[in-house]
Amino acid sequence: MDYIERAVCDPTKCFLCDKTFTIGETEFIGKGIPHLINASKLKNDGKHELLRDVEVIQVHKACKINYLQKETPKIVSDKKSMENVTKIEEKKVMTDFDFKNNCILCGQPVNDQVDSRPFQLCTTTNLKDRIIEKALYKQDDYSRKIVDRIKDANLILIKAIYHEDCYTTLVQKSPTTRKKGRPEDKNIVLAFEKVCDYINESDERQFTLRELLERVQDNLPNEGTISMKTLKMKLQKKYGDGIVFATSFIKPSSIYFLDSGVKHREELRNEKKRKLR
Repeated sequence: MDYIERAVCDPTKCFLCDKTFTIGETEFIGKGIPHLINASKLKNDGKHELLRDVEVIQVHKACKINYLQKETPKIVSDKKSMENVTKIEEKKVMTDFDFKNNCILCGQPVNDQVDSRPFQLCTTTNLKDRIIEKALYKQDDYSRKIVDRIKDANLILIKAIYHEDCYTTLVQKSPTTRKKGRPEDKNIVLAFEKVCDYINESDERQFTLRELLERVQDNLPNEGTISMKTLKMKLQKKYGDGIVFATSFIKPSSIYFLDSGVKHREELRNEKKRKLR
């Protein structure tokens, strides 16, 4: 068994460096797997072949950053030939919008001496994809302007910035009008909340959906029932983008809590403790 096979087959080790998770901060990558695949193809290390049917993978955070940003020999050799194209592209983008001084979302100037709103520099490779995904989902004039503004821009290269509250507003789900019809079963609501309490009190980052479904069923009356699909929908609504659903070689039919999901669990747990005082 070669290096790559060992890294993939052992879920206790980082897929990228093949070292255990006892040292260093880790994260689960779900939607970002296409970026790993592209980086692997550029590096020609064969890892992309093992990511074809994988929906989630665990890695060291530092390894992910180095893997996605570190230049391969091929990129270095091609860099000079791309410099002129890059400069032309940057000049074209900068004439249309001042990415270095204006928020890429609201379009307003960012001045830390005048504007007290916190802002961030675009430094992650998947930020642009996430912004466009959320903007396309909302389909309003504000969101369409964002897509037109950044779709052809290299946000990291041109050192683009954005207001933190603008980003939060964009990625938050729009409130939906509750459909009229049969009210939700109170027994299911209570049983689901008990399972959420179990999740929030746990230090685990991953759970099988079968285990959580059984816990809900255990807290329902004999005639009560809930489907796996309903459970997944309720979990997604409860924890939002902080969780990733996956069926993979690591653990079938599971949910994985990303760092944002773990933080949200802690907030929910603390909020409940305050209410009980």
